Amino acid sequence: MRLGFLRHVEDVRSRDGADAWLFPLVAPVKGTERSSTWSKWFGRHLRAQGVTDTNKVFHSFRHRFKDEARAGNVKVEVHNALMGQSDATVGGRYGAKEMLQRFGVKVLQEAVAKIAYRGLDLSRVRPFVVVESARSDHGPPADTKAS
Repeated sequence: MRLGFLRHVEDVRSRDGADAWLFPLVAPVKGTERSSTWSKWFGRHLRAQGVTDTNKVFHSFRHRFKDEARAGNVKVEVHNALMGQSDATVGGRYGAKEMLQRFGVKVLQEAVAKIAYRGLDLSRVRPFVVVESARSDHGPPADTKAS
């Protein structure tokens, strides 16, 4: 939040509408699977950075988040909601669509605060700056560099 993520969300919504992709530069090309365009680009990017472990893929972030939520003793229904997943049981699906309304900001903030990525150094990350969208319908740019 200190880096301006919530401001970014609001900027995207106000500029492109409530159903807009949060990161439009990596939104899928119409007619393709939602995550395949980004996953393929990210895999190429990792390999270009020298990451040769084929177990390190885009979805590794989701797996790591799940592991860290468990390690932080975050309730399963809360970390499922934070990940956009629902409980497979009938009872677990009741009310899961609106996680903010269901759990409240305080519960979600407390859950996120329990998640620790030991060894992760974010000291070079800088606050968000609004930049006009330059997205085309050709998927993520091939030469985008992570910062």
